[in-house]
Amino acid sequence: MDAEERREADDLLSYAYYAAKRGEWQEAEEAAQEARDLCDALPSAEGSAEARWILGGIKYQTGEFNAALPLLASAQQQFGLLNLPHPQCAILYLLVHCHLALERPAKARYALNLARNIMLQLPTIAIANQRWPLCPDHQTLNRLIDQLFVLLDVQT
Repeated sequence: MDAEERREADDLLSYAYYAAKRGEWQEAEEAAQEARDLCDALPSAEGSAEARWILGGIKYQTGEFNAALPLLASAQQQFGLLNLPHPQCAILYLLVHCHLALERPAKARYALNLARNIMLQLPTIAIANQRWPLCPDHQTLNRLIDQLFVLLDVQT
């Protein structure tokens, strides 16, 4: 990957995060799509996964759960292939919420079990100043997953 192109992709991803944080969904989506296209062409598997995560997160935040599912699933698979389990689990957490919103508790439970199994294999690590601003720290993610297990048990 050309260093200049990588910087451009990183800048687009940073802008997508910034715009999403401000609730500027259209601007965030456009920047993330452009970053995804650039990362796919370079290729940059991590950048592509990150862009899909942002796009899926935007769809999730705007209530477009069906549109979020393939983007998040693709990002989750890419992070798994890259052996980056922490963002993979954070995405699985969002997938659980999408499935719950679409009244698919079996699929939610499957994604949640997958996240739990991955988290159990991870050492307890503090991920500070990480590349992925959407990713909660290990302890928070573990707590959120535990809370979802309780919620799913109550619903069934």
